[in-house]
Amino acid sequence: MNSLRKNYGKAAAYPQKLNRLFSEEKICMISALADFVYLGDKKTTGDEIDEHLSDAAAVIGQMEMSESRLKLAPGLRELFSTL
Repeated sequence: MNSLRKNYGKAAAYPQKLNRLFSEEKICMISALADFVYLGDKKTTGDEIDEHLSDAAAVIGQMEMSESRLKLAPGLRELFSTL
């Protein structure tokens, strides 16, 4: 893997769906630029994303980002809410 690529974590889009947030073309573009982790559109507790945070540059979703969770993501630069 290219060392410049970052994990682009997308989790818990609920109440939105991925195809409402991004067109198929944009998803392909994001995937070409970064490792895109898609964890689904269903409501979650947010725990599902924890294992993906260590190299995440951005998180798109509606999960709680507590201080302990943020500490798991030292390279995190963006949080996008999906309300």
